[in-house]
Amino acid sequence: MTYAAGEVLILAQIRATTNFDKFNTSQGDWTILGKGKGVGKGKSYCILIPAPFDRGQDSLGSLGVSTTYLTTWQTKAQVWVHLKLYKDTSLALQARRQEIIDRIDAWPHLADTLNVVQDAIVRSGGEITEMSRKNVPVYYMQELLIEWKEESNVTLQE
Repeated sequence: MTYAAGEVLILAQIRATTNFDKFNTSQGDWTILGKGKGVGKGKSYCILIPAPFDRGQDSLGSLGVSTTYLTTWQTKAQVWVHLKLYKDTSLALQARRQEIIDRIDAWPHLADTLNVVQDAIVRSGGEITEMSRKNVPVYYMQELLIEWKEESNVTLQE
């Protein structure tokens, strides 16, 4: 599996929640902000971007023998809430954040049909930030760090 394939699985899980769908989620596309109509899905957004990863050799191998690598992938999920729509926007942001945490907790393999993804978890969340346009607050945003592990076997060629 590649990082991109794992990110697609995360995106599918987020889109399976109540307040997110294909219109208010993306992979690195901030042009979705401000688009959409109505309450809920129309003014809440989630944008996924790659984060650092870590890779290590889990077993030793020799020529022609398989060795195992363990990769810990990370994705930042930026959760955005439009300020004009909600009375208490920080509560709305917390609710959207919790939807994502609950979904990933319930699907730790991210519905991976190849059975490669292990132990997906929302590892941490950043500080809630106020995002402004022309010095006028427009959004609250919080980054969540989603982490998952992948074990792969490689036959050594030397």
